[in-house]
Order: sequence, then C-alpha cells, then structure tokens
Amino acid sequence: MPKRNKPQLTLQTQDDQEQALPFVSDPRPTLQSMNGGDKMESGELNIRNKLNDTSLSSERKFCCCITGRPKTRELVALSEDLLPSTVEEHNQSRISNPKKSPPQSSIKKAFSGTNLPLTLLVIGAVLTLISSLTIIPIVEYVLNSQVQQELVVTGTDSPSFAQWAGNTDEDGLNVNYNVYMFEVANHEDVLQGAKPELSQVGPYVYNEYFTRHQIKWNADSTEVTYYMQWTYVFDEVASHPRSDTNDTVVQANLVAMGLRTMVQGMDSMIETKIQTWISNQSAVIQPILHKLLDDEDPADLITKAAICLTSGKDAMGPFHRRSPRDLYFGYNNDPTLAKIKNLLPAADAKTFSTYAPGLSNNYTDEADVMRRDNTWTTYTGKDDIKKLGKYKYYANMTEMYVCVDYTFACDGVIPPSPDLDAGEIPVCHKFQYDWTDREIFCHGYVPMFNGYEANKIEGTDATQSGDLPVRGDYMQVFISDLYRSSRLKYFGDVDDWHGITLRRYGIDPTDLLNADSDPSQADFYQFAYNGMENMSTAAGFPLFASKPHYLDADDEALLSVVGMNPDPKLHDTYVDYEPNTGVAMRAAKRLQINTVLYPLPVLRSGTVENYELRKHWPNYTDVFDCLEMVTDGTQETYTPYAWTDEFYTYSDDDADEFKDVVLGTQNLAVAVSIYSAIAAGTFFVCFGWTYLYRKKVKREERESLALELTEKEQLILGSDPLTLSARHDTVTF
Repeated sequence: MPKRNKPQLTLQTQDDQEQALPFVSDPRPTLQSMNGGDKMESGELNIRNKLNDTSLSSERKFCCCITGRPKTRELVALSEDLLPSTVEEHNQSRISNPKKSPPQSSIKKAFSGTNLPLTLLVIGAVLTLISSLTIIPIVEYVLNSQVQQELVVTGTDSPSFAQWAGNTDEDGLNVNYNVYMFEVANHEDVLQGAKPELSQVGPYVYNEYFTRHQIKWNADSTEVTYYMQWTYVFDEVASHPRSDTNDTVVQANLVAMGLRTMVQGMDSMIETKIQTWISNQSAVIQPILHKLLDDEDPADLITKAAICLTSGKDAMGPFHRRSPRDLYFGYNNDPTLAKIKNLLPAADAKTFSTYAPGLSNNYTDEADVMRRDNTWTTYTGKDDIKKLGKYKYYANMTEMYVCVDYTFACDGVIPPSPDLDAGEIPVCHKFQYDWTDREIFCHGYVPMFNGYEANKIEGTDATQSGDLPVRGDYMQVFISDLYRSSRLKYFGDVDDWHGITLRRYGIDPTDLLNADSDPSQADFYQFAYNGMENMSTAAGFPLFASKPHYLDADDEALLSVVGMNPDPKLHDTYVDYEPNTGVAMRAAKRLQINTVLYPLPVLRSGTVENYELRKHWPNYTDVFDCLEMVTDGTQETYTPYAWTDEFYTYSDDDADEFKDVVLGTQNLAVAVSIYSAIAAGTFFVCFGWTYLYRKKVKREERESLALELTEKEQLILGSDPLTLSARHDTVTF
C-alpha cells in the first residue's frame, strides 16, 4: 500500500515567505481519491477563510490554501494553535467594526432590506393623500364647467335662456314686492311743531315680473344688449283687506317738496317773473307783495301759495292724502301741478307736465319701456366666467347721470315733445355713452354724484356671481334703486334653505357712513345721518334711502320720529348665494325712502296786509284762509315715507333638482375619494405586512440552512459548533 503523503500547511504572506506547519490529516478519503484522480482540478475543494482586514496586521495579511496531492485531500486552514484565537479576533472585529457596504442611492436604500416595508407604507400614505386631494378638485372642475355651460346665455337655445329672459311664464321665478306706507297720524300737530308720529300701513302685496326685450348678442356672443321691463301686479288675495287704490294715506306731499326745490334752483328766473307779475298789479298791492317777498323765502312762499291755490281750506300744508298706488308708483294730473300749469303762459304750459313721479316705475308694455328707458348691456361670461352678468353699460352709461329737465336744451338740441294731453310721461333723450360732457349737459343730464369714482357703474345686479366658486368676502354690485355701485359683504353661512349651505351677503356698513364718519362719502353727498343714502339729485327734491325703520342708522334719526321699531330679521337686506353655481337662491332687498319736512310761511290774520289782499282778491277767501294756516312750526325733519320688501326664493323643486345634480355629484366625489383612499391604504398596508412576513420566513429558512452547514463543517473540521456558527457566513464551499 503506497505511503500517504503528509499534508503540509503553506502560509503565504506578503513577503512570500513559506513556512510548513504540522497538521493532522483527515483519515477520510477525498472525493478525488475515490475517483482515482492524481490531481484535484475540477473536484478540488477549497475553503477560504476570509478574515476582515482589521483582524491581522498589514504584515500578517495572508491567504490560506490547502492543496491536495495525489491520492490525498489537502485542506487549507489555520493550525490548531492559531485557529481559536484568530476566529475570536475575527468575530470581535465583526462586532466592533462591521463590514461596510458600498454607498447606495436614496432610492436604492428605500427599496432595499428592511426599508422596503416602510417605503411601501409611505407610498401608500402618499397615494392615499393624493387620491383624496385630487378627486374632489377634479370633480369640482368638471362640475364648474357644467355649471358655466348652464349659466352662460349666448343665444335663445342656451339652457338658461327662458329663465334669464323673464319670469312671466307659469314656471317662472316668483318675486314678491311688498309695499309698506308710513301714515303721519298727527299731521295737524306736526304743523304746530310736534314730532311726527308714524303708523305703518301694509303690506300692499305685488307680484313682480321682469322681461328682457329686443335681445341682441354681439358677434362673438360675449355681450348681450336688451331693454329691461319691470311690471308690478297687485295681489288682492295676499293684500286683503287692504286695497292699493281704495285705501288712502296721509303722507308728505312730495310734489310740494319738488316744487320748493325747483323754485330754489331757479331763483333768478323765478324772481324775474314774480317781479314782472307784481308790476302788473295795483299800486296799493305792489308794496304789500314786495314786503312778503322780503320777509319770506320766495321758494317757501310760492310752495305754500301753490298748495293753497290747489286745496283751499282743505289744504293740509306740506301733507296730502292719496292712495298707496299713487304715492308709490306715481300718477298723472296732480292738482297742484295742474293749477300751476293753468297760471302759466300758453307757451310754457305746453311743455309743463302734471305727472307726479313715484318711487318706482311700473311699465305697462314693451313700447312703454322702450320709450321711457334705455338699453342695458351685460357680459355673458362666455370668454370669462368671472364677468358673467357684469354691466358694461347701464341705461347705455358707464357713469351714472340723471335727467333733471327734459325741456332744457342747448347747442341746437331739440327737446323731446311728449304727448302730455294723452298722458305720456315726459323723459329726456336717450343717453349715449359716447356723448361729450357738453352734449350731456345740453340734453338735460347731470352727474348723479361728484367725480368718476362715485359715478362709476361696475358689478352685477346681485342676482348672479360669476366668480365660482363663491368664496370672497366682498362682491361688487350696482344697485339701480340707489343709482350707485356698492359692495356686498360676506356675513357668514346659512343652512336653513332645504338643508343646503348658502353664503350670505349684505350691504357693506361702510357704504352707509356719512361724510363726517368717512370723508370719502362726501362724493356721494352723504351729509345726512349715518345709515342714509342721498338720492336727491335724481328725485329733484330731498330724498334719502335707508334700511327700514332706520335700522343701523344714527340714534338721532331713530328718535326724530315716533313709530320706528328696527328688527334685523325683518328689515335687513341680504343675498344668499349657492357657492358652486353663484346663483342667488334667496334674496331680500329692503329699502326705505325718506323725505324732509320743512316749515312753510304763514300769512298772519288781522294785519293790514291780509286785509288789503283779501279786499283785492275777494274770490280767493279759501286761499287766504289756507295761507293763514299755521305751518311754520314744522320742524325740519327726516321723515320716513315708505319701505319695500322685494323678496324671492327658489322653489322646492329647484332645491331638489340642485341636490340631485350638484350636491349629488359632490357627494359622489367625496365618497369616491374616501373609498379610494381606504382601498389604496389597505392595499399597501397589506402588501407591506405580507412582505415582512415572507421576509421573516426566509430568514428562518436561512438560519436553518446555516445550522446544517455548521454541522457539516464540524464534521469536516472537528471544531466547536458555536465557533463555526459565529463564522459560517465567511466560509465558502
């Protein structure tokens, strides 16, 4: 039997030194010896013990190799006296100096090892958040696009054309217009200086109808021009037992107030005519009349004379009694104006109208509105939804002007010639937006307020907002009843309309300040109390608007009369907008009109002047009795005249349709967003935890395999299993 060669351990250092160490050979035959091979080539078994660089000094870095000889198995290893200490040093080195991995990118780190589950959870959370944040905005965008298509009216075939064009159809929007009159219950005492005691009478209920006539769009349908007709039909059932024609109310005589203002504005001309008239009287009467003019204001004297000539001993001074319809909507053939007309020369009388204008126009038909009013031009919102419903021209104006004298003309302008005998209401020529200032003046117009900013027409009529969704704190509107642009202020959300949340806007309190509180209000001639708007330029006599019952006005205004009981729930103006559509689903415009009472002069009885006048005009006894009536005790007082409650709300069917279409879509979007978020979150959480579980199973499998390998090493090397287990990951077969 051939002699077995004793294996040698060759230790190769960096100095290429070789050293033979004794080693106990493995008595088991090698795989190669069993196959009868002379050399271990393909069947060579190498075991490399890869120690950390820090386990030995740089001088002792080595590679252990065991090379087999023919018919033998050589094993590369450390000698028995070096192995234990070397392994211990190696293991300690692994603990104190763990092996460093090559640098990894942040993305690679996130998706490697134990970071992957956390990464997946983060991704799940992010995707969940994205889904919840994007689904609703996307649905809102689509919803807003659909709303815009519904609201923009670019032709007669637009979905909202019929609703926009008018409400005279059976299914049109119901608008209530309730009128409340203030009767001066103690008018005789007021003439003596008492405070006016007011009694509210009403409501006189009207159904308000609006119709747009002569509708024309521009070439690209971004603007639309039309005439706007307002008609008020008395509702006898809702007003019962009150009647707007049979009832009568004692009120301030606005015609007398207007006459006084007119005379004051024509002092020089009036004075000339009066002097001419006096010169034609007898020599005895002339000095008496001159003395009266010197002692009294001519405007006040003429006003009282006109009242007395009209009513005689039945005159009520600055008051008169008329029906609510006449007082509010105006009437023809006012007796005072008729009397004055009869006293005028024929040339002047021809153009003198006896029509007493009311506080609101009640147009009879399309022809009436086309003759008396002018066209409006608004933006359709086709090119920019934020411009929806905004005025380009109101009554063909970009700034507010009012007609004060239709008979006035200059620079060759021919005044209008209404058929007064047929009862036509006189009006100025229709305003043209391209007139010069001189042309405006020569057509009988004057600016409503002082300066461009005060007269500028901007905003919508408040029934629609194109700024979708409605979220702003302020909204610009033009209030035609007040002849001015104003701001509506956001006052909070309300949810008492069919459970739908609406945004409530009301009149900005700063617009109701007077010039003492806000100097900028001087341009609006706000020199009365806080809480009052000056409309005197348009009316032709002192006229002011306020909230009903002087709500939010100065205490001085409230205490100047008796009978005011302000209540925000009953007397405040508000507009409730649905924020998604910008439609004013509910609105109440509440406006009070106030005038000013003035003292009128008195012709004292028993005086020489009175005696001579009665003697000269014996047929005017009733007139002289009226002139002797005490009217000079009347205090100059802002006195409420009437107030209106213009109210509408969309129907139950409209609310149900809105819930189905708009809110239904929104609720669906919220539900989809929530369930998408839950589904995405659940998927990634489950995926993450599944991954962790599978990783745990694999780790256990690796540990079991490592234990088996350790046992094999023990059989091969006869070493301690714990030591081999500690370094099993460094042994490669």
